[in-house]
Order: sequence, then structure tokens, then C-alpha cells
Amino acid sequence: MQRDYDQVSLERKTTNLFLLNKRDDYLEVEYSDPGAQLMWTMYLAGASERGKHISVTLPSPKSVPDGFYDAGYNEGILDCRRALTSAGIKVRK
Repeated sequence: MQRDYDQVSLERKTTNLFLLNKRDDYLEVEYSDPGAQLMWTMYLAGASERGKHISVTLPSPKSVPDGFYDAGYNEGILDCRRALTSAGIKVRK
């Protein structure tokens, strides 16, 4: 913002954490400049809305693991699924 909007002051009044929803922690920042505050509010609204529409497809796990490699492959897919789900990203079947 400082590069593109040098006339907008990024001086902060306060900074504290708050829980935006169950999954995401966002920084609540109070700027002294109303323009910077409006831009931050719009950014947060877009970031939270964007996350609702993200979905991915993971590879299918091997039905019968044939050794340690396949077992690790399956475990990696399950770990990715857990991490993505906890971040609020939908995982398609």
C-alpha cells in the first residue's frame, strides 16, 4: 500500500487478534487514517469470502498399500486432507 498509495498513512492506533470465524485468525488493525481502515476492512471481507469458494481434489489413496512407500503415500494424502479441511478448504471426493 505504501508504494501505490503514498498519500494514505499506515500508522496504526491499535493491533489485537480476534477470531473471525472458527478456522481463521485475522489481525484486527485499527488505522489512524480512515482510508487505510476502509482498505483493510475491504481486504478482510474479500479474504474471508474467497476462502468459502476454494476447493481441491486430492489423489486417491492406494486401496492396498504395497510396502512402506504406498503406506507413506496414503498417509500423506490423509495429512493433506486434514490440513486443508482445518484451513476451511473444501476437499472434493
